[in-house]
Amino acid sequence: MSSVLVVDDESRIRDLLRRALQAEGYQVQTVATGAAALAAAADHPPDLVVLDLYLPDMHGLDVLGFLLAADPDLIVLIVSAASDISPVDALENGAQDFLPKPFALAELLARVRSGLRSLPPVSLAGSLDHPVMESAGTVVTPWRRQRSLELVGYALDRLRDTSGIAVVDAAIDQADAAIADTEPGHLTDALRDLLVEIRHCQRAGQMSSPALEARFRTAAAALARPDS
Repeated sequence: MSSVLVVDDESRIRDLLRRALQAEGYQVQTVATGAAALAAAADHPPDLVVLDLYLPDMHGLDVLGFLLAADPDLIVLIVSAASDISPVDALENGAQDFLPKPFALAELLARVRSGLRSLPPVSLAGSLDHPVMESAGTVVTPWRRQRSLELVGYALDRLRDTSGIAVVDAAIDQADAAIADTEPGHLTDALRDLLVEIRHCQRAGQMSSPALEARFRTAAAALARPDS
């Protein structure tokens, strides 16, 4: 059974889509904020996300970026009444489809069905036939480790680009979870230290400090050669 995550701050729309999608036979999660969307996607990865752009805590394009960094194959359908975001903007940021509000329910359901038909076959890149490492009781394949490090890199890039509290918190949480998905070592220890320093700088309003920028550059260089 395919799963759908609905992200919209309007309870009326969440309830409407939950009922309609469940009637179509999908498993459905609904959330009202970007942070809740990232947490839900991490706990129960969906096959498709219906994502509103204007959320109370962060912009939908930031949420989109984090979701796709964690799962590049995730199907995301953006729904929005915003006049400053075009379908081209949404598609160029990685969404598969864009539907302006107000929308016809039948059209949204048809686009969900179409999106789910485009899902790629299950990848065997992380299968246990490949060499594995153990991290805190979790099996870590080289493929999974590489994906986790790519996610850390994306989160660090977002941390460098923004001082928005919600986006910073989301990036730190996602980076921390991704680090936990890699084997212990000097790189993961250094990244954890960086996240602690970022939290301190955020609370002190010093996200643009030269010292922190130097730490970002060091982390980026380490991520570029994780096995050195």
